[in-house]
Amino acid sequence: MARIRKKQEGSALRQRWQTALYVRLSREDGREVSLSIENQTRQLMEFQQSRPDELELAGLYVDDGCTGTDSQREGFQKMLEDIRAGKVNCVVVKDLSRLSRNYSEAGEYIERFFVEHDVRFISLGLPPLDSYAHPEQMSSIAVPIQNVINDDFCKQTSLKVREVLNAKRRRGEFIGAFAPYGYCKHPEDKHRLAIDAPAADVVKNVFQWYAREGLSKSGIVQRLNRLGIPNPAGYKKAAGLKYQNPHTNGKGVLWSTSTLTRILQNPIYLGHMVQGRQRVKSHKVHTQVLTPSHEWFVVENTHPPLVEEELFEQARRLQERDTRVAPQKNTLYLFSGFLRCGDCGKALTRKTAKGYVYYACRTYSEQSKEHCTKHSINEKALEQAVLRAVQAGVSLLENPAGPPNEPGFLHPIGENPLDILLKNRRQEQNRAAAILDSLYADWKTGEISKEQYQRLKKHWEEEAERLKDSIQYIQTKKNDQTAQNSMGNPVWEHLKKHANIPSLDRSLLTELVDSIYVFEGNAITIRFQCASPFLFQEKFFP
Repeated sequence: MARIRKKQEGSALRQRWQTALYVRLSREDGREVSLSIENQTRQLMEFQQSRPDELELAGLYVDDGCTGTDSQREGFQKMLEDIRAGKVNCVVVKDLSRLSRNYSEAGEYIERFFVEHDVRFISLGLPPLDSYAHPEQMSSIAVPIQNVINDDFCKQTSLKVREVLNAKRRRGEFIGAFAPYGYCKHPEDKHRLAIDAPAADVVKNVFQWYAREGLSKSGIVQRLNRLGIPNPAGYKKAAGLKYQNPHTNGKGVLWSTSTLTRILQNPIYLGHMVQGRQRVKSHKVHTQVLTPSHEWFVVENTHPPLVEEELFEQARRLQERDTRVAPQKNTLYLFSGFLRCGDCGKALTRKTAKGYVYYACRTYSEQSKEHCTKHSINEKALEQAVLRAVQAGVSLLENPAGPPNEPGFLHPIGENPLDILLKNRRQEQNRAAAILDSLYADWKTGEISKEQYQRLKKHWEEEAERLKDSIQYIQTKKNDQTAQNSMGNPVWEHLKKHANIPSLDRSLLTELVDSIYVFEGNAITIRFQCASPFLFQEKFFP
């Protein structure tokens, strides 16, 4: 019986196995000769051809430049499909690291998948394995140990590579595979960015159309697509770059609002290198996640800007607003995103009735008439009120005193913090002077001794001197602030430049106005953009 069994085993060993030769080379392996695709292939082919009666070649499966920590490799997945289809029942690799560098995945395929599908697994390298001829090798402790070593090698390599890349990011060197749209890699230094003129013109137009001309994102998308301008992915492909984007639409050249939003929010167009906004979860899980802004690598003024900071900020502020588009149009309503109810704080909704356009509180119109009132205001009257407020701002610049209670002039909201601090210091100074005056009388009347008088006098003289210096410092800061508000504030400089405009446009409104609050009785409060610590408001009754 033993001889029969041995004969059966020998016969089984001589059966022809449908053999898959799998070769893989990843970036972390480098381009060492011993690990090259050609040498792996040659070694496996020689092994298979040395056993022609036993191993019949079913296919060669190759993954070049694919990491071993992720099983979603094209060649590897095709091999698994052929195993499931019964086309392959033997897998040969150079060593265990070619199969996978992920410890858990390697064990999953060797101990479960190949066993379930009756696949013979052969590894030529250390440790040499043959799950059919020498099944005892598969349960050796050397197998999981080697898988752990392979996994740790990949982890350490990943950490070293990440640190090298982070060092380049900190220096402001560009490390991406593809330059951002509007730029190209500098011909003399691939870590620097240079302007790509055709794409740069598109970026400039996008900012101009959105922030200055009041065109909506969907309107810009339609204009770009109508002009036949390819989107960033299509532009890269047209330039011959091997660029792949899984989110690209079917034709691969059409613009979308999400693409446009990424451009409008990217500070790279200010000339600043911003990298590290995304990262992979680990060296095994390659899913990208967003990183918090404080972890970004930001280096300013590393390359030529495409837009001015003022225009970029204007576009940013516009995107923070609820911007509604007129039906059948691509432009935004003039006041979209600016109007708020003065009582409940909700946005106002735009309505039309008998040819008239007006705004009303959204709480009252859509939620509850008991929780707020209508706060209705005519659009034309509102436009004239805001225009007059802009003119009033110019009048205030020309005459800072201004008629203090006249409608149409700007007044500060609350007190300037420096004024409050200055007032407190002067009160303390007056108190110190009063105490000094009373000390001499207290000594002469015998209420305090001479030693106490001299000690207290010295203390309050030092305090009076400290307060004097403090008051001078605060006053200097207050004067500097006043000069900045009146002359150095670019918002007010722009206000003066557009003093005589006949009508409002969205560009001017976005640059000057933060929000407009509407109260009952057509009263409005306009909160202007301002670089100073305190804001201004204007009340106007149309």
